Amino acid sequence: MKRVRFLFAIALFAIPGAVQAQQIKVHYDHGVDFTRFKTYSWLEGEPSNNPVAHQQIVSAVDRQLMSKGLKRVEENGDLNVAYYASLGGNVNPRMVEYMQGLDLSRWEGGVGETVKPTVGAMPMARVVLDLVDASAKKLVWRGTARDAFTPNQAHAQKRITSDIAKLLKRFPPHPSKAGAQKTT
Repeated sequence: MKRVRFLFAIALFAIPGAVQAQQIKVHYDHGVDFTRFKTYSWLEGEPSNNPVAHQQIVSAVDRQLMSKGLKRVEENGDLNVAYYASLGGNVNPRMVEYMQGLDLSRWEGGVGETVKPTVGAMPMARVVLDLVDASAKKLVWRGTARDAFTPNQAHAQKRITSDIAKLLKRFPPHPSKAGAQKTT
């Protein structure tokens, strides 16, 4: 029985981690022929406060757009590209502890001590990527990526690369597709 309780406690902490997933959403103008766009230029959006993260985001977007056949030009591109970054709080399911009545005194050395629910906040990083038709000055594509923030630079770079790749996975959209694309 002790083993079952211990395994249950481990599962209770592990399962919410799987729920905390990256969110990718894409919306675009269905009346736009994306095949006519051949070049892009960067516009200033609301970049990350972290210069390293900023460079990683720009590089990841550049790699993805270039892999789709677009060429970056310093100005007068067919598309104007801008990104907006923010860092906000969110409930971290990994930090929600709810084991009412579970006696943890065997592991903590206390007597009859129980854990009450506590909630921790985890910063969530969000990047919004806008593609604007330069000639019409009209937003034609918007993607949003939301993921858990990590201060670890190596992990952050992997997440940025992965998030941007997933964000632009279905770019350019095919004219026959209707509705917003959503990937999780």
